[in-house]
Amino acid sequence: MVFGCASDAGQDVAPEAAQETAPDANRETAATSSDLNQLSWMVGYWSRIEDASSSEEAWLPARGGVMVGVHVDLFSSGRSFFEYLRVESRGDTLVFLASPRGRKAVPFVASEISEGDVVFSNMSHDYPQHIGYTLVGADSLRSEIWGSVDGEERRSSWTWGRSSIR
Repeated sequence: MVFGCASDAGQDVAPEAAQETAPDANRETAATSSDLNQLSWMVGYWSRIEDASSSEEAWLPARGGVMVGVHVDLFSSGRSFFEYLRVESRGDTLVFLASPRGRKAVPFVASEISEGDVVFSNMSHDYPQHIGYTLVGADSLRSEIWGSVDGEERRSSWTWGRSSIR
C-alpha cells in the first residue's frame, strides 16, 4: 500500500521525524485485541497491473508477535516505490508500522478489527490518518488510505488479486 505524507508535496515518503512509538491519542480508540491470527486472511502474495504499472504486496504469517510485509510499485515511467510493512502485537492491541522507502516507521494503532477487515489509525499523522485492509471474496485484498489534508478529505484505494510469486 502506498502512502505519503501531506508535507511531502506529492512524494511518497514519510517524514524523518516520524515517531515509531504508537501515539497516545490513539490508545483511547484502539481495538482491544492483540491476536495477530485475526489477520491471517492478509497472508499471501497480492498483485495487480494497471496501465503498464504493477503493484505487489506480500504478507508472511505471524511469527513471534509480528507479521512482516513488503509493498513494491513499478511505474510505466520507470520509477519505483517500495515500503516495508509490519503489524506487531503490543500490549492489548495491534500496531501497523509502515516504512516508506525504508525510512523510519510510522505507527498506526488498530482501531477496528472484524473478520476480513481491519483499520489502523494515527490521528497525529499528516496523511493518511487511517489505513484499512479488507478481504474481498477469497482472492482479492483491498487496501485504503484516508484522512484530511488542510481540512479536505482524501481517500485512495487499491485492490489486488491473490497471486503466486513470480
